[in-house]
Amino acid sequence: MDASQQPEFDEQLSAMFGAWGRAYSPGLQTGYWKGLSKLSLADVARCVDRAIERFGQEPDMKLPTVGELWAIKRSLRAAAPLVQRDPGPAMDRWTIAANMHLLAYLQRNAKQLCPNGQPDDACAAKVAPLVAAKNRWADVMRDCQDDRGHVPADEQRDLWESVMEHA
Repeated sequence: MDASQQPEFDEQLSAMFGAWGRAYSPGLQTGYWKGLSKLSLADVARCVDRAIERFGQEPDMKLPTVGELWAIKRSLRAAAPLVQRDPGPAMDRWTIAANMHLLAYLQRNAKQLCPNGQPDDACAAKVAPLVAAKNRWADVMRDCQDDRGHVPADEQRDLWESVMEHA
């Protein structure tokens, strides 16, 4: 956390101290801030929430120290649910194959496309038609596939070479 987040931090800790019926003095503010400032504000809020929740279940529980809040943080990390990543746009097998072909093509021809080794406007201008050609190839593959979604490998390769030549 940075100093701009200290008022929100103090609000969280005031709530925790209030749950225990204790005053949150300037000395405590400084000590808890120094001890917990490496945590994110969201982590502090989660730790405070968990501490207050546990206090509701265990009324004899003492006000958590800095070290105990760090221990709560570690236990929350271990118990946190896995976050589902956004899978992005749905892609069919031909879009995936086209992307893989283009990636291989770009890797083989990187020095010709970006001679200075850095992507810049000139490099982007050379790659844009290749992306369009890749998309055309995928469209043609969809149109040419048989009932099982198959296009013979030699036809795939010949068409790929053709669209890259004309890109």
